Amino acid sequence: MSKLFCCFFATVLFLQCAGAFSPFDFSGAALKGTRENASFTALPVRPLKFQTFYPQLHDVLAEVSAGPCLVSLQAYEGNLTARKELTQYGGVGNYCYLHNDCLHSTIYESSKSNMAAASVLLGLTPTILTSFGPAIAEIALLSSRRPLLSWLLSMGAPAAFPSRFLAFENPVELLRRPERPGTLSVPHKPVRFAFILSVLQYVLAVVAIVNLIATSLELGLKTVVSWRCSVSWLPLMWAFTPIACHAPAVLSFNVYRRRVKAQWCADKKELRLIHALKGEFTISANNMDIMNIAEASEDVSPGVWSMLLQGVATLFGILQVVFGTVVFSSLLYIGVEDATKLFLRYATSAFCCRLILYMELEGMIAVARVEKGKGKRKGEV
Repeated sequence: MSKLFCCFFATVLFLQCAGAFSPFDFSGAALKGTRENASFTALPVRPLKFQTFYPQLHDVLAEVSAGPCLVSLQAYEGNLTARKELTQYGGVGNYCYLHNDCLHSTIYESSKSNMAAASVLLGLTPTILTSFGPAIAEIALLSSRRPLLSWLLSMGAPAAFPSRFLAFENPVELLRRPERPGTLSVPHKPVRFAFILSVLQYVLAVVAIVNLIATSLELGLKTVVSWRCSVSWLPLMWAFTPIACHAPAVLSFNVYRRRVKAQWCADKKELRLIHALKGEFTISANNMDIMNIAEASEDVSPGVWSMLLQGVATLFGILQVVFGTVVFSSLLYIGVEDATKLFLRYATSAFCCRLILYMELEGMIAVARVEKGKGKRKGEV
């Protein structure tokens, strides 16, 4: 009896080492009762899933797809012969979910544990990225000076840092913050160097956007969302939702600036356009024409619309984190190593945008303090 048990154990171990997988029970996965059968000639949603996987689990998943789950894969891809073969087991509700069930049921338990651990890291990713991303008040303040750059930063950062709901965070208060000491401050730069630095800011912001798009597209193609099997655009959708978070905050600050009656150089539209273009491509540390809103807004309340719009922006920011957590924690067929690399790629885009925003805010703070000093000296005279 003991010899028989040892032979059986050795056979199972040999089959696992050789990469053999047990066949999937398609009859058990067939439709039961009155559930509607999938259309026999229905075309799959493109782009197709299960065509490529992340490296850590690629070999196992590819072997299963070419072995026990080959019929379900071909049926999902639209092969009529494979779909006809599956009819002998019963009805099929959804070919994508059928192949997903086949893969998930057939792979090793260690691979399933790997995916479960990765889902924990991925589920925390949106929340962690908020600490890397720009705050809604910071983007709103920058939009008053460099709207194009602020728009690019809101696109390049995968997550926004929301404030407390219905607690108005005045962007002007950022200008009253003390300057950074020593090397962390951003002083006035020479004109040529400032122009090159401005161009590099746009280039870095575009690189962050491209990295964000490429990472999200790859994630959508190489993984499967457990509750939306055939959909590939959910990670990309989440990556661009911060725009919806920052837009109400920008509008809120514009309403507040009108309330404060910020001073522009002239009433002519041509001069306004010239100043807007000049300010857009000038780093904040070199723009001495920054509106003196810090002092003018000290005794001005934000108003109902400003508070309401920023509250909407905060609510959108919270919902974006929740949506990202739901999507990322539901991703299948990605291991811990690949999930870590994915997190670092998202964090790189967020860090690049944060670095640009830091330089601009510190430059605005430095200029605001210089302007405040000039005002004090004029008052003394």
